Amino acid sequence: MKALLAAPPDTQKGNRDRMIMILLYDTAIRIAELLELKIASLKLKSVPSIHIHGKGDKERSVSITDATVSHLKKYLRQFHPEMLPDQPLILYENQRKYCSNVPWKCLKNHQ
Repeated sequence: MKALLAAPPDTQKGNRDRMIMILLYDTAIRIAELLELKIASLKLKSVPSIHIHGKGDKERSVSITDATVSHLKKYLRQFHPEMLPDQPLILYENQRKYCSNVPWKCLKNHQ
């Protein structure tokens, strides 16, 4: 896992791809759920967690590690300096929301 997370370059795109991989690994979230996350889904203080709206209209909160919180804070500074609660968490290069096949492509690029 360490080698996979080290694969993306230290660029804006690489940091975004790394964040996608970290969230997939740490939360076991589905790609569709990941793409639906909003800034408001994050709870980074006290007991850090992510609120996920999942399959079958079910909701759950998933605890995240301190390392993931650290990566999220870096990602948020880079991609979401204004911290708009309703903005999608994972954005494509031109600040648009991802379509569902793009995260698979980013993972494939860093194998």
